[in-house]
Amino acid sequence: MTLPNRKFGVEIECNNCPIDTVVPALTAAGISVRYEGYTHNVMSRWKFVTDGSLHGPNSYELVSPPLFGEAGLDEVRKVCKVLVQMGVTVNSSCGLHVHVDANDLQAEDVKSLVFRYMKYEGDIDSFMPRSRRGNSNSYCRSITGVAEAMQRARETDNVRLLVENTVYQQRFYKLNVAAFLRHGTIEFRQHSGTVNATKVANWIQFCLHFVEASKVRRIPVVTVAAEVPTQAPGATQGLAEAPHRLLRPGERGYRKTVQDKIVLLQRLLANGNVDTEVMANEFGITPASVGSLLYQMQRQNGVGYSRQRNSWIYTMSAAQRPSVERALQDLTSQQSVAASVTVMTRPTPRPAPTATARIIYPHTNTEDSMYAGMPPEVVNYYTERTLEMAA
Repeated sequence: MTLPNRKFGVEIECNNCPIDTVVPALTAAGISVRYEGYTHNVMSRWKFVTDGSLHGPNSYELVSPPLFGEAGLDEVRKVCKVLVQMGVTVNSSCGLHVHVDANDLQAEDVKSLVFRYMKYEGDIDSFMPRSRRGNSNSYCRSITGVAEAMQRARETDNVRLLVENTVYQQRFYKLNVAAFLRHGTIEFRQHSGTVNATKVANWIQFCLHFVEASKVRRIPVVTVAAEVPTQAPGATQGLAEAPHRLLRPGERGYRKTVQDKIVLLQRLLANGNVDTEVMANEFGITPASVGSLLYQMQRQNGVGYSRQRNSWIYTMSAAQRPSVERALQDLTSQQSVAASVTVMTRPTPRPAPTATARIIYPHTNTEDSMYAGMPPEVVNYYTERTLEMAA
């Protein structure tokens, strides 16, 4: 089994854990650990800390140092074995949190991760207890709100800026991206509390592979098979296929976006200004989204215009007209290229399929899956777990 080349950490919330006896037991097993009171500092050893959200006698959170690879998983298993031997338990107030190193991720990677988690949130819910599904737990709420915030966010390449502008320090979601601001990690908070080594190890692997599969190099290409008019009997049946393009998560579509930009530039040239509220009604999107399109053109195409103070009206001066005309010409050329299609033929005549869409990864040519890249034993574990929870 090969784990992604990425550090991780775990937080095991538990009770019935008298640290005056559990700490010596862990130390005897070769685990470096201390009681630290209340602290969020990352340490080179395991630490017991207090947590006000926990209920029950001798309730603590056991936090690992940064771990890596199979050696890290083996250390987690060893810790869980000692906890079980010492009679440590969990209740409904406890959770299992996994931090995954995100220092190498770009803003689009984080967006992709959030959108994939939203896409599969229902499937993940299916192998979690009811107390950790949907919005039933205030400490691990649905990721939908975060995804919507990121979809509305102004485009940026800076992860810290993306997080600050969307969730900031709000961390009580199933996927806590705010952890990046403090630790440079993404925290998976949905799993219920457990000291079972098998459950903990499988969830760690799930989280590591889920992050790896969500990196921007694996953002899906959307291939649309469009219906083609039936040809004469005996003729080959054509299937028009749109050219591949890497779409950003949540983007409405390349052609539509380019067309909207063209309309905006045409309006600028005709009127000297653009009222984003008027254009929002015309496009069927929000004024902020119209402003985002204008900002993209300003940054990417060198278009010159300015926003009127305290309003959503963008104006163009006479000196800025040449840059708008150039951008319009460029975008019109892009639209012409995007309109081209490649025709594939089938050897035997058959009715063309109804327009459908499927998601593929460009470098693997395999369909997107919640379990992308995960070892068979992890897939089998969660498949069986889903059946158990449904029984």
